[in-house]
Amino acid sequence: MKKRREKILIVENYGDDLKHLFQGDEFEVCNVKSIKRFKEDILDFNPSLIIGDFQELGVSDDICRTLKKDEMMRHIPFIIVSGRSEMSHRINAADSGASDYIIKPFQKAEALARINRSIRDMKHALNANPLTKLPGNIAIHDKLESLIIEKQPLAIAYFDLDNFKSYNDVYGYSAGDRVISHCASLILKCRDDFGADSDDFFIGHVGGDDFIMICKDELIESFCESYLEKFDAMVPFEYDENTAKAGCIIGKDRKGQEAVFPLMSISIAVVVNEGGDKFLHVGEIASAGAEIKKYLKGNSGSSFLIDRRR
Repeated sequence: MKKRREKILIVENYGDDLKHLFQGDEFEVCNVKSIKRFKEDILDFNPSLIIGDFQELGVSDDICRTLKKDEMMRHIPFIIVSGRSEMSHRINAADSGASDYIIKPFQKAEALARINRSIRDMKHALNANPLTKLPGNIAIHDKLESLIIEKQPLAIAYFDLDNFKSYNDVYGYSAGDRVISHCASLILKCRDDFGADSDDFFIGHVGGDDFIMICKDELIESFCESYLEKFDAMVPFEYDENTAKAGCIIGKDRKGQEAVFPLMSISIAVVVNEGGDKFLHVGEIASAGAEIKKYLKGNSGSSFLIDRRR
């Protein structure tokens, strides 16, 4: 399985000053040599990033501003590369919507780092869940795909709230959103409590009350224990005093019949990519997680289960 290549649209009139940055399998490059084809090339190529010396092709700041106003192109980051270091030019670039301004001559390693950062920022902005601001399904899929490609022996945890629908029905969507935000904040807090590098964890919001976390196998059991303890301590405060004392809520089941539901709990289904080669594609990971989650849903109260089977 090959990793998806980033598409880079280069704007330059001559030479290979920029093209040499994107050698290898990580990038796919399209070189714009005519301003007449500029917009057409963007729409046809659908790049992850546009980079170039726009003034070299006679492109004014106005066309950059127009780019940012176009609904089909406004999300694409563009980096201006220029031999002019005057502050006025850098300010104009920022005002036009440029993601970055690289002054020639530049060091390849630094330029590439800034290019990759702009692409990452764009993807996060496009894909972040609007409620929690955590990475969404595109980023989650890419992370799981890289885990398979790079044969990383990591733990993948799926978080799912139990009895959330009954809470939402009684207290309303605004309160439900607050609970979801608290769940996300609690995952981040538990991560920070470990004192580990944030790069050791990937936390994403699948949607609704479902979250995913990827981390080292040796951390996952302690993490789940810590999270369940903190979550169960938090839950009573999400209810009114009488309901919290009663330990249950009166709501309606999926058939519209009145029923008694326990307070919210959480299920954490964990699969481990044992040996780094347990899964062949992302769907297998999701299916394994769903199987464990279904088993956990039969339990009462908050619980987790780690599957390390080969």
